[in-house]
Amino acid sequence: MIRFFLPAIAVFFALGAFAQSPAALDQEQYTLASIRRMRAVQFLMGPCEPLAKKSVIRRHRYEVRLKGDSTFQKAGRIERYGRGDIFVMGGGHNYDIIKPDSTVRMNRIVNNRRKLEGVPHKGGWVFRIVTGAVRGYSPYPEETLSRVVYMQLEPNGPIEVADVQRLGEIMEGNEAALALLRRKKIGAAMERYNQDVVGEE
Repeated sequence: MIRFFLPAIAVFFALGAFAQSPAALDQEQYTLASIRRMRAVQFLMGPCEPLAKKSVIRRHRYEVRLKGDSTFQKAGRIERYGRGDIFVMGGGHNYDIIKPDSTVRMNRIVNNRRKLEGVPHKGGWVFRIVTGAVRGYSPYPEETLSRVVYMQLEPNGPIEVADVQRLGEIMEGNEAALALLRRKKIGAAMERYNQDVVGEE
């Protein structure tokens, strides 16, 4: 009698171990949908990319323009990994994943009248926080001057890592902007400089 039940018991424990293996490996609980999404992320990011996220930006609504010129609006969140960002839309068993290199624009919709312009940049997206003569960009789609770490010195020029020395040369003579720059308040310095430039025109 015991011999008859042994194979069934073995199969029962094997199935139980298989079902719990993802949680046992990562010390977390995963649903089938999340495991499938993780596999999709793994495929998009490359076989050498670990699945651990660096950070997740909270959900917003975006206007996305793809390289094929199609445009759509959808809510989603940006997830950061070691080799770049992805935009995840949807949830449960229905979701879509977009990488920066497939987009032309990624504008966060703030309200009916305002958008934060986002563009792909080195495996991620950056968002224009400061506008004017000197433009400031942030990797976060939030209107936070302290997170401005990129600059654009000409309207169609390259987006570069903010260089305090170069910015200082441009802002020469504007003591208020330079004082902010010396305190490493790059976004605030850009905004003050732009305000004063407009005031002089």
